Amino acid sequence: MRDFLFSSVQLNYSDIILRHKKSIVNSRSDCNISCKIGNKTFAAPVCCSNMKSLITRDICKLFDDRNWFYVYHRIDGILDVERFVWDANDRKSNHWVYCGKLKEFNTISISVGVGEDWCNLVSRLHIEGLRVDYFTIDVALSYNDNVIPIINRIKEKFPNAYLIVGNGCTPEWISWLENLGVNCAKVGIGVSKACRTRQYTGFGSSTVTDLIKCVDAARTIDIMSDGGLTVDVSGDIWIGDINKSMVLGSHLIMSGAAFSKCIDSPSIIDGYFGNASAEAKGHKKHIEGTNVKILTNGLTISQMCDLIEDSLRSGVSYAGGKDLSAFNSVEWNVIQ
Repeated sequence: MRDFLFSSVQLNYSDIILRHKKSIVNSRSDCNISCKIGNKTFAAPVCCSNMKSLITRDICKLFDDRNWFYVYHRIDGILDVERFVWDANDRKSNHWVYCGKLKEFNTISISVGVGEDWCNLVSRLHIEGLRVDYFTIDVALSYNDNVIPIINRIKEKFPNAYLIVGNGCTPEWISWLENLGVNCAKVGIGVSKACRTRQYTGFGSSTVTDLIKCVDAARTIDIMSDGGLTVDVSGDIWIGDINKSMVLGSHLIMSGAAFSKCIDSPSIIDGYFGNASAEAKGHKKHIEGTNVKILTNGLTISQMCDLIEDSLRSGVSYAGGKDLSAFNSVEWNVIQ
């Protein structure tokens, strides 16, 4: 099967189907879908894309209260990220008026950019004695030496933090990140419905084929699959693709589409747009995204979390196990 994948055929989630095994649980509710990411165990191996059209401070707190992993976006700039860290630590600062509404987070997870200003932020957070558990270096293409200074600064100032770097989609990139001591690679280029990287540049990734190539190349690094869940002609999101991603070797799955239609998502009001869009950037230079108008599915974000958790538990049951490790031995076929 993997030899087929390394041919010229490029596959996405909609091109494959999983093969069930004998179920061994009396109830799907008995299946354990918790996932360890770094030093913490989370309720499910899924997180919402760190896009301004999806993520707010309150939504981060919602995920944190449910013990779901999240990443706070960096689109509103360095001071906004710094203020989020202060508030999530439930600490007062002389730099701005303290909101005091979020209370301390169980997990503090932020995204950062590259360049001296972002390196200085990491140093400042360290000097200020603030806790950050997870860093995500979030750039369009992270296979570039310009990410090395921020990687080194995070590893120096927050040696116990879990470091995610994205995005990219090649085995060479995976090996390069491993040599830099990165904990997790965020895999995916141009797969979002709101992204126009493929259309504007010709570059991108196929969700299944390139994901497997990255998984096969990984030795010491975890793999996060970013985007690519099937959106059918009716606009429905195939959350069962999350189970497929686990079978293919993902440690964690990031999705924007799964949460974009929720009634309490910012995208319902402002539209669904990526971090490379004009709406997010605030200008029209090097734009690789668009604003997609969204119709709600009538679910809240919390209800969507419930639905995804149910899908994962059902998937574990079909896989013939009791926890996520059951996905490791599941076979799949290409749909003809």
